[in-house]
Amino acid sequence: MTDDATTTVSLLHPMLDTHGPGWVESRSSKPVVGVSSGLSALFVDCAGPGTRVALVTDPGSRLTYSLFHLLDLLGGVWLTRASDGSLRRAVTLEPVRSPAHGLGVTEDGYPLPRDEAPSEGRLDEGRSVDPDAVPWTQLAVVTHHRARAEARLGGTLERLVEALAPGTRTLWGTTEPATTVWDRDFFTAAARSRMPSETRFHVAGGDASGPRYRGWVRVSRSDDGVVEETRIVVTGAVAPGVVADALADVAGRQQVLLATAWSLSGRADGTVSAHDRVAPQPLAAVVGARSVRGMQLDVEGLVRRVGGRVLGSSRTPSVLVSFDEGPADDVGAGAGAGAGAGAGAGAGAGADDGVAAARWHRFADAVEIVGADEILAAMTPPGVHRAS
Repeated sequence: MTDDATTTVSLLHPMLDTHGPGWVESRSSKPVVGVSSGLSALFVDCAGPGTRVALVTDPGSRLTYSLFHLLDLLGGVWLTRASDGSLRRAVTLEPVRSPAHGLGVTEDGYPLPRDEAPSEGRLDEGRSVDPDAVPWTQLAVVTHHRARAEARLGGTLERLVEALAPGTRTLWGTTEPATTVWDRDFFTAAARSRMPSETRFHVAGGDASGPRYRGWVRVSRSDDGVVEETRIVVTGAVAPGVVADALADVAGRQQVLLATAWSLSGRADGTVSAHDRVAPQPLAAVVGARSVRGMQLDVEGLVRRVGGRVLGSSRTPSVLVSFDEGPADDVGAGAGAGAGAGAGAGAGAGADDGVAAARWHRFADAVEIVGADEILAAMTPPGVHRAS
């Protein structure tokens, strides 16, 4: 396996420390690591030849939410190096021999045998409960815009922030930390200027008490328009009913293809530690009208089995599935049924085992009815070419 492409990348990037065929290592000792201009450039140049990135940090370093998920999307890995030189995969805490081993390949870039490759299982060693953890709500919404001159982007972000973190001042940019004050028209113009290339914009918001949310918006061309993917994590307790109503509101204003909401816990500043248990629980999901039509989905049957409510007209219905409300609940109650569970139930950290088990049972039922392949297809309509 040749490493010509990797060598080319290494000559261009001071962020790169070591490399091999098909992989590179980038090290950082910063206490908080985000998508800096240097890392962003490294990811872009590595994505072309299919080179994977192993990011190696100190054990106490934290990653921003955007960087944590971007690494996963690009097929990279986050490793931590102790003072004795030993390496572990972040989150799973599994020991690895080298950055290449952490990526599941040999030093020459060939796939490791299954019995030698790192697993996805989590180890309890070196892990403790974070006393400073706060509730998180993670949202991912994929919308489609027709190719029209009047199409405006950023509406999903505005509605989610208004509903879940009201009063938040939003900043955005192509790297972190985001520094440009939010302006929807300016945001739309920036995305247009970069087309047909796919662009990821990083967003963050806070107030006098600190950060309220972090995330990104990814904009891509499709055969008949533009696909906008908004992914954010909101810190602090939010009642499940409020989350469900926020998704329903977005579905009523945008052409949502698929939307999901999850509860978990994390740092108040929206960062992830290598020792955190990143284990979300499903809260709610929306299957948009276009996806319902493409899947020929029985929305009434889905609501009867899982819980939730039908949105929109009978001719072009969407469906909101609520994993926090059982199918026997009054699905027309909207926020009242979900909010009755209290903000703590939506926090993830405070939900008991029975609530978590019920949520996952309803989630499994929904996936069985809708279909895992159909869900993946809804997130990327025909003609969309992802850069990652």
